[in-house]
Amino acid sequence: MKFTASLAAILFFFVSVSAQSSQSLFVGPGFGFDHGGIGVKGEYQPVKYVGIFAGVGYNLATVGANGGVIYNMLPDKRVTPVITAMYGYNAVMKVKYLNGTDYGVYNGLTIGAGADFKLGRSQRSKINVNLLVPFRNADFFREYNLIRQNGTIKQDIVPIAFSFGWNFSIFSK
Repeated sequence: MKFTASLAAILFFFVSVSAQSSQSLFVGPGFGFDHGGIGVKGEYQPVKYVGIFAGVGYNLATVGANGGVIYNMLPDKRVTPVITAMYGYNAVMKVKYLNGTDYGVYNGLTIGAGADFKLGRSQRSKINVNLLVPFRNADFFREYNLIRQNGTIKQDIVPIAFSFGWNFSIFSK
């Protein structure tokens, strides 16, 4: 039954993509979870209301990556409100020991909301700004509390994050 439902969803997706006259591929630099830290995000919009994205960058410790879905609420407007859901890195800990430095990168779900500001007459370029809420996993909190009990933490946990990026269309149909 799960296989049949998955197959039906995939078929529905591909039929709806082929029926759309508006498809776009955006790429651009930025910072935040959706860009993998300080990095690059690619977003494919198979339909004007939905974008699928992946971001890769440097998260101040190592390579960070995230992937997810963006819902464009008013895709035909110059300022488009968006809702974002992604999975990938959403916490990094850098620990200095006497014998060296260790990094912990933690993955989890992150959701958020923001806006795309379309630029120019052709609107083939946009600036995106998001407020994000990371849902950090139990391993992160376990290690954070262990370090807090046995050492000093220079920066507290921040419950929200921001992302900012500039994306330009390299393909539009």
